[in-house]
Amino acid sequence: MNFLFIVFVSIIVSGFGSIVGFGGGVFMIPILVIFFHYPIKIAIGAVVISLIPSALISTLFNLNKNNIDYKTAVILEIPTILGTIIGAYLTKIFSITLVEILFSIIVFIIGFKMISQTESKKQSFGKNSLMYKFNNFGPKIIRKTDLGVYKISMIVSTIFGIISGTIAGFLGIGGGFIKVPIMTEIFSMPAVTASATALFMILFTSISGSVSHLLLGHIIISYAIPVILGFSIGAFGGNFINPKLSDKTLKQLIGIGLLLAAVSIIFNMII
Repeated sequence: MNFLFIVFVSIIVSGFGSIVGFGGGVFMIPILVIFFHYPIKIAIGAVVISLIPSALISTLFNLNKNNIDYKTAVILEIPTILGTIIGAYLTKIFSITLVEILFSIIVFIIGFKMISQTESKKQSFGKNSLMYKFNNFGPKIIRKTDLGVYKISMIVSTIFGIISGTIAGFLGIGGGFIKVPIMTEIFSMPAVTASATALFMILFTSISGSVSHLLLGHIIISYAIPVILGFSIGAFGGNFINPKLSDKTLKQLIGIGLLLAAVSIIFNMII
């Protein structure tokens, strides 16, 4: 019975994660530990390996729609890798609990802002806005896609890539829910492009993470199978729903996802 429940919950989590570009790991780990009594390390291993098929399915869907910005993915992923190394090292120096509290507050604020953001607020992000000036700093590249034109500051992308990687490495979580608001709120990237690009990056981080957890003995196939099955089905469902959503609706869903991520981080502290 637990097997079917885990599959069902995994479908819902992965479906939502595939829509907003988070993957779903940040939500699923505390669910597995609290409600299905997975050991924390085994839960992480099960989720990490489950993200491979779900992110691959999402990437294949988005390949046909040209939603993935590969150049931005590379620009963000390289400093992110550096950040994960820094974050892992910082766990030996700083209190994880304090950082989790501060980070969950920041994520909650960003999520609330994205949910409450109206069309008039979007239009106010003109040349005099802080976000515009921030992203206009240093050398930059202009990206032109079927969904819009936006620019990416190389300096800003490097800084935020390192920050997102450091946070992910420090807290032991994926960076999808960190990168999506960076791409939408700072780079002014269309939400559908940000979601697809984040899932593309998750594909590679989940592969490398799975190798590490496999070597550490954290991946037990009997625990992982229901999550893998649910995440795969959920990815199909999420990618059928995603194209039907407007950019504004998708941004609001991303905001809801950030609020849930903040709550999940708090639960991770408890468990």
